[in-house]
Amino acid sequence: MRMEEGSGETGVPRKVKKKFNIIKLFFGKKDKTSLSDTIVDYVEENESQKIGAEEKEILLNAVNFTDTIVEEVMVPRSDIVAINVKSNLAELKELFLNKGYTRIPLFDENLDNIKGFVHIKDILPYFEASKEIKIEKLTRKALFVPPSMKIVDLAYKMRNVSTRLAIVVDEYGGTDGLITMEDLMDEIVGEVEENEIISLESNFFEVSARARIIDIEEKLKIKLYSDDKEEDDYDTLGGLIASISQKIPKTGEIIKHNFGIKFHIKDAASRYIKKVIIELPNND
Repeated sequence: MRMEEGSGETGVPRKVKKKFNIIKLFFGKKDKTSLSDTIVDYVEENESQKIGAEEKEILLNAVNFTDTIVEEVMVPRSDIVAINVKSNLAELKELFLNKGYTRIPLFDENLDNIKGFVHIKDILPYFEASKEIKIEKLTRKALFVPPSMKIVDLAYKMRNVSTRLAIVVDEYGGTDGLITMEDLMDEIVGEVEENEIISLESNFFEVSARARIIDIEEKLKIKLYSDDKEEDDYDTLGGLIASISQKIPKTGEIIKHNFGIKFHIKDAASRYIKKVIIELPNND
């Protein structure tokens, strides 16, 4: 839902959007019960040069997410950015510009009464100071789903009703969270990129916070775990950093490791770290 550098109007980075297209065909199928078999059969039939190793990994990774539920990947209620339906257009413009989102939910009185959402392209004609409109007239219908819904089922439903945003509600109708099609796709293609380590320059490497520590240690020939691994209750880089800092650090913070390694937080949300730049000590 956030606009990023190199993104299209949906807020999906072009690098990731290319990968979305690999699995779009399968989520567009009517027979959702056969998703896993369909993907596996497709990969096996095209074992030759028709699909590359990366595409194959993405497709097979999608199979592993058939049991993942919405609650596991949604944006929690506390992190939802929304606006009162009675707000004026200027306030909505400011929220779009300050937050960088492409869709913002509208509520009446509180978040438990979501009326729908506004897409940024719907207010573009009104960015001129001389134009005015009540924001409720720009409202698009929201899709409401339970937290227990499988993300594969939600992906199908979103495509069938032509929406890319859903409000997650509990059994009493209260708002639990929010989820977008981009969130769903990112759970699939994002897993594939977890172990990718990008060399930026001498001693600097960009890594996903979800990358496993043992993989980082092996690829960079460094030590991150303590001498007593039994005492370490984390498996990922993000878990290690949170353990050191005793909090979820913000973007821009630098966390120091006991072994002289520095972790530059490149991207972090309120509940978890996304991207990290590892700075290794200069041993020259």
